[in-house]
Amino acid sequence: MPSDVSCIMNPLKAHRKLTMSLGLLLIGMSLGACSPYQLKGRVVVGSEQLVSQVSANDPRLDEEPLPGATIELTLDPSSISPKRLGTIVSDGNGDFILDIQAMGAGSFQEYDLGILITAPKHRNLWQTIKLPSAKKRLLVMMKRGAAGPPPPGDILKESLQLKDRFMGQ
Repeated sequence: MPSDVSCIMNPLKAHRKLTMSLGLLLIGMSLGACSPYQLKGRVVVGSEQLVSQVSANDPRLDEEPLPGATIELTLDPSSISPKRLGTIVSDGNGDFILDIQAMGAGSFQEYDLGILITAPKHRNLWQTIKLPSAKKRLLVMMKRGAAGPPPPGDILKESLQLKDRFMGQ
């Protein structure tokens, strides 16, 4: 092959390799974006009512665990289309984990998270926070006592009913 032709062919090969590499990179990134984000947390007995994002080594996570707490989660509870993520129950160590299928959750996309926690012989807790990053854990502290007044979960229920009515479901 004359040297002139090989000079032309090498840049074409390099371009093809670059195009294939970029394509593989984009496929890998899109597959990673589809993997579920896991919301990890722990419910403990505390002297105050609290829902907070903490690092995995926060000492408050070692306080008395509260097993059997029911946690109801809603993504973007005050939006036009809130998404119920489900209800989970804390295990014997007070821990809970929930996979969340939402684009960019836990990394680059900010979502509000509506949390309703109930447990026998403890006060109800309702709070809206930003969805923690994948590196953080959710710390829930609940006070002992009577359940107290019902949380403003009715607002959430009403907005979900309105959404269903308007969306024809």
